[in-house]
Amino acid sequence: MHIAEGKYGYFDEQNREYVITRPDTPQPWFNYLINDLGYCALISNTGGGPSYHRSAKFRRILRYRFNGVPADRPGRYLYLRDMEDGDYWSATWAPVLKPLDSFSYRCRVGLNVQTIESEYRGIGVSLTYFVPPDCPAEVWLARIENRGNTPRRINTYSYAEFNFWGAMRDLLNLDNCPKCARYHHKDGVIVHHSYNDVGTGLDDMHWVKHFAGFTSTAKPVGFNPERQQFLGGIYRSEANPLVVETGQDTNFTGIGDYPICGLTHAWSLAPGESAEFAFVLAMGDSE
Repeated sequence: MHIAEGKYGYFDEQNREYVITRPDTPQPWFNYLINDLGYCALISNTGGGPSYHRSAKFRRILRYRFNGVPADRPGRYLYLRDMEDGDYWSATWAPVLKPLDSFSYRCRVGLNVQTIESEYRGIGVSLTYFVPPDCPAEVWLARIENRGNTPRRINTYSYAEFNFWGAMRDLLNLDNCPKCARYHHKDGVIVHHSYNDVGTGLDDMHWVKHFAGFTSTAKPVGFNPERQQFLGGIYRSEANPLVVETGQDTNFTGIGDYPICGLTHAWSLAPGESAEFAFVLAMGDSE
């Protein structure tokens, strides 16, 4: 049972969720996922939004672009690529923005959980985001299903931008912040660690080192931990990343400018077959 459907959705009384039925809402619809340890993830109806641990000012994990266009970029995205013909899309509609007459979409906004369901060209995807109660982390639970009549080879590519901890330093000190980030790929984990100034200005600087890690329950076949290389340069955006367009991972392990949560997985799905796996993004005081 649900309340009469409006232009953008309805309230599902049985499941205690609001169901958004189309992604192009007038404003991003943000859901706050929080636990008692102070981990907070803001997730929009198309997967956008930042996250932080205890302090949005000094311990911000994922980036948010204030006054940006589109309004909720960047976000927690999962790209899918058909390895037979190269067509690609995003499970949360954004950022690729496939035409809505060929892309099916539902977003279920619940209490401390959010699920975005989509289907494109016979591939159904369910992405459930939640924050565990007992650790400073968030989980993206993904399920991919081949709903067609032929076997499919699908690659998936995760994407989220690490913030340089301090919100103002990330915003105002771009000539220095990117070069301070170091990360590497080890055992299927991308580790982002750099020093963070938690003072109030140049005359009161206190440096601490923070760590964040991104991994998955499935073994990746490739990784892309640097934003500019993943996108293909400064004249591309999240809508048309070169790695997804070509299907060629960077597998970069050096020091780059902008660290991201980029892991690649390969799936071969028979008709009716599905695969389920999860990503974990966590904050810590050590590696």
